[in-house]
Amino acid sequence: MSTARIHDQGYRRYEGERIGVSGAMVSLGLHATQRVLGLKRRFRTKVLPAIILLVSYTPAVVLVGMSAFLSDLDVAQDFIPYEEYYDIIALAILLFVAFVAPEALCTDRRSGMLSLYLSSPLTRDTYLLAKAAAVFGVLLAVTLGPPLLLLLAYTLADAGPDSVAEFFELLVQILAAGLFVSLLPTSISVGISSFTARRAFASAGIAISLIATNILSSVLTAEEGRQLGAGYGMLNLFWLPFEGAYRIFGERSEAPGLGDLATGWVFAANVAWAAAFAGFARFQYQKVSVDR
Repeated sequence: MSTARIHDQGYRRYEGERIGVSGAMVSLGLHATQRVLGLKRRFRTKVLPAIILLVSYTPAVVLVGMSAFLSDLDVAQDFIPYEEYYDIIALAILLFVAFVAPEALCTDRRSGMLSLYLSSPLTRDTYLLAKAAAVFGVLLAVTLGPPLLLLLAYTLADAGPDSVAEFFELLVQILAAGLFVSLLPTSISVGISSFTARRAFASAGIAISLIATNILSSVLTAEEGRQLGAGYGMLNLFWLPFEGAYRIFGERSEAPGLGDLATGWVFAANVAWAAAFAGFARFQYQKVSVDR
């Protein structure tokens, strides 16, 4: 005789807090942030994010140390102007966008987790928005943190703002530049990653797009080809965000084609490209078929 028994426990209502769509987005965003940074994962997944953060912060940390322990030296702000700091960490931003950010999107499609997420209160749009917000937030740690450390270093060395008003003006410029520099790279990463479920393909596509457009715009706007017009500089997906940071600080870079552009065109090109890649990502995810 079988010893199996059926226990009728009855229907029990869920009595916990219902956090809704916004709560699901926050939860997904936090999980994506942890995944991008390699938290709670194998050691090898933490190496590249750690290297990127190290490369990004080292110059600023060195300067903070100089200002703290050698405050009698004349540490001039012109040593590393705020807008030029992005030139120094350009490689770190490229590595993050190309090799770290695709981890947030590609893995879910390849593992089948996307169908589980979409069976929750999340829609395709809210899912994509939460993932993009996670990538954007982590990238802010690279684009915003080091310039803030620079501001601290110059202030401690008495080589920074001359007044409280100037301090807050610089602070607003740093915040605006950090947000602006993170916008287009995030859109590029999300847009190209939405095209494939393989991280290697996404990384290759992002790296090729950024490097190739940088080379192409440099060739088209070279001195010997100046007749083609400086407007070709707006094709430079790699340098456009950095040029925007220069303009926020009231300066112009020496990047081929971009330095000659009007500031309005620089901002418009950044926003247009970001919107195009975001729209492409949304279009791709509307087409993705999932089994619920």
